[in-house]
Amino acid sequence: MFTDKQLENLIGLFAHKLKNPTHIMGLNLEIIRSQVQKLKNSEDFQKPLDTIHNELNRLNLIIQKFSEYMTPAGQGKKATPVSELIALVRMEVEPLAREHKITLKVEKPEKEVKFQFNIEELKRAWVYLLTNAIEASPRAGEVSFRIKSDTKNIIFEIQDQGNGISNEDSKKISSLFYSTKKGHLGVGLTLAIKLIEENGGKVRMKSSPENGTLVIVSFSI
Repeated sequence: MFTDKQLENLIGLFAHKLKNPTHIMGLNLEIIRSQVQKLKNSEDFQKPLDTIHNELNRLNLIIQKFSEYMTPAGQGKKATPVSELIALVRMEVEPLAREHKITLKVEKPEKEVKFQFNIEELKRAWVYLLTNAIEASPRAGEVSFRIKSDTKNIIFEIQDQGNGISNEDSKKISSLFYSTKKGHLGVGLTLAIKLIEENGGKVRMKSSPENGTLVIVSFSI
């Protein structure tokens, strides 16, 4: 059996070694596609070529997520206003919210708050969490993103209107590559928790069929 460290090293090596072959496969696929288009019966080949293209993209996404999971976070932290973080997050997730006809309700503290964090990493974490919340909520529903602070802590809360998480799924939901959604990699929540914890935060979740899922993230300031 591998130790956790050996397994991490193996995953990192695996992701790194696959990058070049998949890149070369993608380039050659485009060459084949351009040649096939010259054939009289090119439409006969379109569906299998599209399937190969889509599966190659999926493989590249898995490699990307592996690499992201293996990259240490929490470096380059600096005191940053929370308003800067929220502006970046809203820019990323509001198009998805509009697509799903979800109202994204953001509640910020009355006074500006700064604390030490890596803005790019926490932006990705909130985007993962809010994407989950938006996709879990019914169309025309609402997702709340609340930020509260006192003299010692800043607390972020994300509340959706979904069906909640069962007790059985709640034990596995943060595991890498576990997902209850068909076609999803099951990486987003795991990466979000990793990015938050390695930036000094703590994550809790509350869920029920009646109230949806509430994610609570706290940082000392």
